[in-house]
Amino acid sequence: MIKLAIGAVVPGAIATAALLPAWWRHRIASNDRAAGAAPTLIENQGEPFWVMPALSAAIAAVMLPILSEATVFPPASADEWLPLAAVSLGLLELATRFKQVPPWVRWGLRAALLGLIAAACARNFLKGSWSAGTSAAWIGGFVAITLAGTAVLERVLARQRGVGAPLVLMTIVGGASQILAVGYSSLKLGQAVGVMAAILGAACLVALLRPRFSLAFGGSFVFVALTAAATFAGDVAIEQNRKVLYSALIVLSMLLPGLSLIGPLARVGGWKRVVLLLALAGTPVGIGLGVAGLHELNRDKDEYDYSLIAPIGAVPTLASRLAP
Repeated sequence: MIKLAIGAVVPGAIATAALLPAWWRHRIASNDRAAGAAPTLIENQGEPFWVMPALSAAIAAVMLPILSEATVFPPASADEWLPLAAVSLGLLELATRFKQVPPWVRWGLRAALLGLIAAACARNFLKGSWSAGTSAAWIGGFVAITLAGTAVLERVLARQRGVGAPLVLMTIVGGASQILAVGYSSLKLGQAVGVMAAILGAACLVALLRPRFSLAFGGSFVFVALTAAATFAGDVAIEQNRKVLYSALIVLSMLLPGLSLIGPLARVGGWKRVVLLLALAGTPVGIGLGVAGLHELNRDKDEYDYSLIAPIGAVPTLASRLAP
């Protein structure tokens, strides 16, 4: 229970304390659309869009080493690289936004950093059993899929003001957190992503109070990339028969919201658009969590015993085999 509190309550409280003052003076103006009523792109009118990547990097720098219990460098396992991954992703996003680099430079730097993160998580395999072709396929596939998910979600969420954007992203990240904890049986991976979900939960609260809140201009990249990195770490390090299914469902939850940009769905606005995005993003991770839950219910009760009911950002703790 102590780890649950540390992993969910503490990041959420810190994020609320940082986001609320940052966005407090930014109110909906008369020429703004209602919260969640985009599809017009949001213009930067002095809002503190930089706070989300800065906050995610700062909280990850403190919380993830505590939760992963990483004590050595270089880290010994894939999950122990996630704190450094989160910090580096946040710093890169801040650097490329403040310097106003061209988009192709930003995307190139993102690809390079994601490749380094994948190589770090898979370093034991790169030095051992993987051939050059296998290594290129795993790392290249991870980079391509993560960039695709980032491109889709950035375009979709940049069209939203208010609680819609953080709620949709929290659905994806929180669902992935539970799949990693229950489906992959990894408390460390689940909690690492759960910290990000807790930050997004705080963002939802702030967005309710300040409907101008937005994840535009890089607010979603760290969350998407770290979720993908944690899933990749689970795929390469954990023996799990259904991990291909689970990772595919997590990827689908990032890509399916892109359908909202096509045809008649692009004209849906207001609360209906938020519901549409929640359905597109939540269905795949919901299926994944359902499959994982059914599998756990069919296990020997003497071997496993924990509830799937947990707060967003938190993970079950009663199983003895959760740590990878």
